[in-house]
Amino acid sequence: MVTTVVPLRDRALEELRATRKAMLGTAWEMALDTRPPQVQVDAMKTLLNLGKAIRALEDAPPADCGSALAIREAPLSAGLTELARARTCSTAVESVVARTNGVLAQLLGAVRFRPI
Repeated sequence: MVTTVVPLRDRALEELRATRKAMLGTAWEMALDTRPPQVQVDAMKTLLNLGKAIRALEDAPPADCGSALAIREAPLSAGLTELARARTCSTAVESVVARTNGVLAQLLGAVRFRPI
């Protein structure tokens, strides 16, 4: 089971890292500056949670999170695809935040991290 889940774990890490990189970029910052304060706060919380999830997924041995990822394979895979699509538009702040939070919710049961 773990051998089929490792590519999903690797894909999740790849997408989450790409999202974090985008959220730390200049285009994102410029788009975020035009949003209401609550959207900015939500985006920053999401970025912090994203970092926590990446760290937890990197630190978790594949055998430990394998079955939990396998259970969530379909929704997690779909969420990662939606996140990659949303990330192509750097001004889609709300969409990226929503998609990222959806993926983080799926990962929350597979790896241990405490969202803020």
